Amino acid sequence: MAQVIDIKLVQAFEKLFISSKQSRIEQQDDGSYYVKQNGLARSHLVEHLKGTKTIGIFSGEVYSKYLCFDVDTGKHNQAQARNDVRVLIYALISEFDIPNEYITVADSGNKGYHVYLFFDDVIQVDYLKAFYREVLERTGYSSSEIEFRPTATQGVKLPLGIHKVTGRRCNFVDHLTPRFSKCSADYIHDIKQLDTDWFKAKNNLKDLYEIQVEEIYHQLCKFLHEDEARTFMGVLHTLDFTEKQIEHAETDIIKMLQDKVLIYPDTRNKYTLLIAVYLKGQGNEPHDVEQMINEIMLNSKRNYNGLVSSSERHIERETKKIVRYVFKTSIALKNGNSEITLYGDEIKDVLSLGNMRLMQLYLSMLVHAKRHQEVGADSFYMAYSTMSGYGNTGERSTLRKYIHQLEGLGRIDVVSSNIVDPIRSEVEGYSYKKPNVYRIKKSFNQNSSEKVLVKADATNVDIFEILQEAYNDNVISLADVKQNLPRRQFNKFKQSL
Repeated sequence: MAQVIDIKLVQAFEKLFISSKQSRIEQQDDGSYYVKQNGLARSHLVEHLKGTKTIGIFSGEVYSKYLCFDVDTGKHNQAQARNDVRVLIYALISEFDIPNEYITVADSGNKGYHVYLFFDDVIQVDYLKAFYREVLERTGYSSSEIEFRPTATQGVKLPLGIHKVTGRRCNFVDHLTPRFSKCSADYIHDIKQLDTDWFKAKNNLKDLYEIQVEEIYHQLCKFLHEDEARTFMGVLHTLDFTEKQIEHAETDIIKMLQDKVLIYPDTRNKYTLLIAVYLKGQGNEPHDVEQMINEIMLNSKRNYNGLVSSSERHIERETKKIVRYVFKTSIALKNGNSEITLYGDEIKDVLSLGNMRLMQLYLSMLVHAKRHQEVGADSFYMAYSTMSGYGNTGERSTLRKYIHQLEGLGRIDVVSSNIVDPIRSEVEGYSYKKPNVYRIKKSFNQNSSEKVLVKADATNVDIFEILQEAYNDNVISLADVKQNLPRRQFNKFKQSL
């Protein structure tokens, strides 16, 4: 009988969720997810429902059967997440005319909820992203508070499984009850699917998507303002490359840097952004990044018909603004766009330095290495301007002093510094020095359950905020902090709790 129930539930999962069976994610005991490339079978869904495995799925490359709003705000207070779900649902009903009975909520099993909209036919993922961004715009939430799922590269855990860290079953819940009481597993059979054609027409999704794509290029020149930076971080998801597309983009970028010319017409804004992000990840300083991009764009304008239509003055002005914005954020082509983890041993090693300025710089280097160090490499580039962007001093002489101290304390190695690049020097007409390369000297346990997550959009990595989060998550104790911080800083820490 149990097997019959499992098959009915599996059939319901396939009807509501599954648009691609090429791969899946499986949650590990520490809460992390591994991508499994050997497909998604019914047997995997049965194991998920039994609780022996915890499975997540991707959308198709183009289409999805549903939209998931991942409300991720209940880390310290589940009531906060419930309130945010209520705000979101109120907006879906009042602003977008979606009937309440078509909105489904499930407990994510840890610090939030998944709010679902299901459709009776597949719908373009790009259209769903456009709708998601419009919802965030109207509700005022950021993409780190409510995330979009799934995509072809970012999976989401299915409901009714067991969260590997908390051990909680991810039940469907009744969002009309005060504490979101759980629904029975059979609730899945009563879930209603929206009419896809009605949904697309009602929300003008094609026009909304095209407007938002165009908005990227109109907003790029305004990114010096904090309020517009938030808009950009949402719109950036339009450039949501798959792994193959990122690899292709990097190949194109390298070719453009070598040949000093755009490859594709009418892509100046897009590649100004991507080249700036790429060069920043390679450790270049803002001035040099600006110069290299202008060299490509101006050469394309002057010597190749049809590649660039903007005036030279406009090109230089927008390049300057885009580069300055990129160096104020943590965006990157690869790992820099994903959440990174600081483990307990790493945080305790930072804390043991006892000097707040050294702690801040060392923490910045740990985070930057996790974001930008190539897979399999043991070193990373980090410009002084990047260090300053993480919240450290802007004085280079002081930064050099701190780096020397960290090296003497066995935390880092300076792999190379002050190295002249002869080719760039000849091209630029002055002594051009390569970015410094560093290595984190210590190795740490990367599988510990004691960890703190740093969001992709976290730019200024504040040591106090990390310590507070580590303390709240029981990664470090008050005794650890008291033992390593000066009395004045410890008192400040206690007051901030």
